[in-house]
Amino acid sequence: FVSSLITDMAGVSAQSVPASSGVSVVSFAPDTIPPTVTGFDLDSNTGTLVLSFSETIDTSTLDLSGFQLLSDASAAPRESIALDGVFARPALAPTVNVTLSRAVLNAIKASTALGTSAATSFLSAAAASVRDTSRQSLLPRPPSAAVGASGFVRDSSSPLLESWRLDLTNGNLTLVFSETARASSLNLTRLTVQDRAFNSTVSHTFLGLGTVYSGDSAAISLTIDAADLNRIKSLALCTGSADCHVTHVAGLVADTSANAIAARASAAGGLAATPFRNDSRQPQFSQFVSFDINTGLIELQFSEVIVPSTFRLNNIKLSSFFAGSFSSIVLGAVALVSDPITPTTNLQFRVLRDDIDGIKLNSLICSSDTTCYISFDDGMVRDTAGNDVIGTSGTAFTFARHQPRTFTADNVGPQVAAFDLNMNTGVLYLEFDEPIALSQLTLSSISFQDAATSTQLVTLQTIAPGTGGLRANSTTVTLSAGDVNRLKSALSVASTAANTYLVHTATVAADTIQNSASPRIDGASALRVRSFVKDSVRPTFTDFVSLGFDTNTATFRFSEPMDTRSFRGDGYIRLVSGTQSSAVVFNLSRGQAIQGADFQTISYVLDTRDARDLKNRTDPTDVATSIQTTFVVFADGAATDASGN
Repeated sequence: FVSSLITDMAGVSAQSVPASSGVSVVSFAPDTIPPTVTGFDLDSNTGTLVLSFSETIDTSTLDLSGFQLLSDASAAPRESIALDGVFARPALAPTVNVTLSRAVLNAIKASTALGTSAATSFLSAAAASVRDTSRQSLLPRPPSAAVGASGFVRDSSSPLLESWRLDLTNGNLTLVFSETARASSLNLTRLTVQDRAFNSTVSHTFLGLGTVYSGDSAAISLTIDAADLNRIKSLALCTGSADCHVTHVAGLVADTSANAIAARASAAGGLAATPFRNDSRQPQFSQFVSFDINTGLIELQFSEVIVPSTFRLNNIKLSSFFAGSFSSIVLGAVALVSDPITPTTNLQFRVLRDDIDGIKLNSLICSSDTTCYISFDDGMVRDTAGNDVIGTSGTAFTFARHQPRTFTADNVGPQVAAFDLNMNTGVLYLEFDEPIALSQLTLSSISFQDAATSTQLVTLQTIAPGTGGLRANSTTVTLSAGDVNRLKSALSVASTAANTYLVHTATVAADTIQNSASPRIDGASALRVRSFVKDSVRPTFTDFVSLGFDTNTATFRFSEPMDTRSFRGDGYIRLVSGTQSSAVVFNLSRGQAIQGADFQTISYVLDTRDARDLKNRTDPTDVATSIQTTFVVFADGAATDASGN
């Protein structure tokens, strides 16, 4: 020591003792008192904990795992967390500043019973957790004698989103924050997925909250709502980590101290998903949504969005039952109704007429929802990741799934869709827009007219049935001679394709479930002939019925209706006294032709001079003096039929 250490009573300084001649101790008592924990301070904001001891300790001997944070000082505390972190070493001091590990700090923040205040912050210590400079081990503090926090600072820092993971196969999303976040505070509608970190062109802000399946944690995991998952897939977002970024506005989540997360800075850009798992799950058939047998429209629902343009006919079958003995029809062709390029969970397509007719002809298939089941093979359509849909054989059968949830039965009556008419043979071919019960075909409900809006109309009277089975889409009918003659006599109806139109009433036919026909109405829905064969057969004279001078009328009968305007005199029609070459001949002048009620008989009113001349003949061998001397001769072109033959 130096001389200034002490003085005697007279104030004289003691003589110094240099280090080279130090004085040895006369009596020595070593330190045998163990150190104790006297207190601690916890700062949840900075994540630091300051340990205070009763004396200087050797931090090189400090084992933090021997210390436990407790929710209360009792023999069986409600919650406890073993300390872990870093501190400065080596050092000799009565206090140690510990920076808690992230795991410990997050565990403290995740707890609702520990470290929420000074009143819920206690510390226990195990023996030998640290030694003093005399190698004395720490005096243990059991939980029942745990020391309370001397100081406590509550967390006031907002959490940050540090990373996120996306699994499109299972629809799982994990958000990793800088600290423990309150799972119940997560508001996913404040999170946006976008294709680029900056200047995104495609984005989706979540619509639903999802289903969180983790508790309060720095990593919150949830299952995305189906609508959001399907929307991400339909926008072709997150096909890989390169086009899968997120941003968020303020309030996405809050920590356990109710500190809300701030909006992600625009300068930071979107945060890429790491890691990322693309969709590898095959979509499944979820529901036969609807079938309208009138329009042929079918709608199917799948477990996730599919791409309609990948739709193909993979043994799509409609059946009367799903298993065992049943009737079925394999669809031959369909028309896609859904937008080909817009991914959707619901696929719509239209069954074409041939298959619809086949269904209607088979009364066992899809006559109601209970006799209508759908099946198809794997790969009928694909999802946005190119995964083939699983066929119905790989989907558990349920009536609710495989039957249409909404079934619209046939409630539209049949209608003539096309017709052909041959005026030479009188054959009428009728084609309906769906199968009809042929036994109920009523031809008298059909009329032919000259135009879409008629000026002349002829209604059939034929009652003979057509040819075909019990049920068919078409039939061939041979019109009665009377109907053919009525048509021919109308002149302006069915003489050319241009003046051949058909209308019919609701009684013309019924379909296979007895829906009356949908009428074709004059002026609204009259149907023009598809194929027309004009009458090209020349008429023949069949009978000279009578010659009556009381009315000055000759009555002739022809093989078909004649055009009364076409009859010519001037030698084209001659009365002769017999068939011999020496017979007397009388050339008729042009008279007036009048059509009879049977359309084939013509009453020819003689010219007045011709009638007077014939009446004045008295020679019994002269022409037209008796039945034996009255014959008629027609030259070619003397008259034409209604078609100009």
